[in-house]
Amino acid sequence: MTKITFFDNIETKAWKIALCLLLIFGIFSPQSAKAATIQLFFDAFIPDERAANSAADVLPPFYTSFIGDNRGFDFNATQKGLARLFTNVTLDLEAENPLINTFTDTSVTVGFRLENGQEVADELKSFPTSRVTANRLENSIVLDVFAEARNPLIEQNLPPDIETPPAQYDYEIILTQTENLLDYTLTGTTRAYPAYSIFIEQTPILLNPAGDTPDLLFVTEPISQRQGQIAIVSESIPEPPTLIGLLIMGVWGHTRLFLSKKI
Repeated sequence: MTKITFFDNIETKAWKIALCLLLIFGIFSPQSAKAATIQLFFDAFIPDERAANSAADVLPPFYTSFIGDNRGFDFNATQKGLARLFTNVTLDLEAENPLINTFTDTSVTVGFRLENGQEVADELKSFPTSRVTANRLENSIVLDVFAEARNPLIEQNLPPDIETPPAQYDYEIILTQTENLLDYTLTGTTRAYPAYSIFIEQTPILLNPAGDTPDLLFVTEPISQRQGQIAIVSESIPEPPTLIGLLIMGVWGHTRLFLSKKI
C-alpha cells in the first residue's frame, strides 16, 4: 500500500488550489499588444561638401563658402552631421493625446573666408524656430511639423530689418493605424534648397533633393502629395491578470520549498 505523507497531501491540495487561481486570474490568457509608439525624423541638409556664397564679394565678412554635410539620403545620417536642421517626433498611436515628445535643433554652421591669403573658418550655432502639434481626428492622427533656421554667420552681419532666407519645412502628415500597418498621407512645403528628408522609423517617405544653388533658399515650393503604407512592430507585455498568475506561481514555489525543509 502506498503511504501518503502529510506533505504529499498538502502538495496535492495546494497545487489544485494554485491551478484554479491561475485559471481564474488568467495565467493562460493571451498577451496584449503594447500601445504602439513610433518615431519620425525630419531634416534639411546641405548635401555637398561646401555651398558657395553668391554674396561673397559684397557682404562682409565675405565668406566664400559654407561647409556642407557632404552626404546623400541616409537614415543614420539624420541623427548626426553638419549643416543641418532637424526635428524628431515620438507619437503614441493609441493615445487620445498622441504627442509624447519632440525636439528641434541645428548643427553648427561653419563659414570660410580669406584672411591674408589664408583660408580661415568661423563657426556659429543657429537657434531654430519650430512648431509641432499632433491631434487625433477619429481613427487618425494629424501631425503638423514646422521648422526653420537661418545662416547665423550671415545674419549677424546684416541690418536688423534684413533677414536671410531660412532652410524651412512645413508638413502635414495624416497617420492611420490598422493593426500592424500604418497608412500615411504627406503634404506641405519646403524651400527649394537645401535637401530635405522624412523617415518614419527607418522607412523614408520623403527624399527631396537640393536645388542647384543656395540662392533657391528664397523660393518656397510645395511638395507633391505622398501616400503609402508601412509595417510597424508592437512590443508585447503580459496583461495584469497574467502578472498576478505569475506571482501566485512564484509564491507557491517558495512555499513548497519551505515545507519540504520543515518535514
